[in-house]
Amino acid sequence: MELSRHGRAETGTVIVAVSGAAASPHESMRLRGYLNAVTREAGVRHLVLDLSELTSLDSTSLGVIVGAFIRIRDAGGSLHLACLTDRPREIIVESTGLGRVIPTTVDTDTALGEIRAALPGTRQENR
Repeated sequence: MELSRHGRAETGTVIVAVSGAAASPHESMRLRGYLNAVTREAGVRHLVLDLSELTSLDSTSLGVIVGAFIRIRDAGGSLHLACLTDRPREIIVESTGLGRVIPTTVDTDTALGEIRAALPGTRQENR
């Protein structure tokens, strides 16, 4: 599993790209440590997980994602899952129903747009 990050200072958002397999206890611990470190940084309130290159996901790694979602939400932020490929989508959205709780988007730009739209002071016009 490979992990990389990209920051968006204007919204306090970090995009974390997860690639390869997150399907072992060792990989789950790496993912947990990485997400914990990123979310503890000053100014980070929103996290987008880019899962476009994720090939597999086990239940422990799924639990890591749920735990990160709860921590960020409880701190007043948000976590979005972007670019779900077939197998992870099947697990996260269809099998577990987590897609009803954790926002999922087709790409990172859509996730960033949803975050910007929800920021205080952002004016949304009714059409």
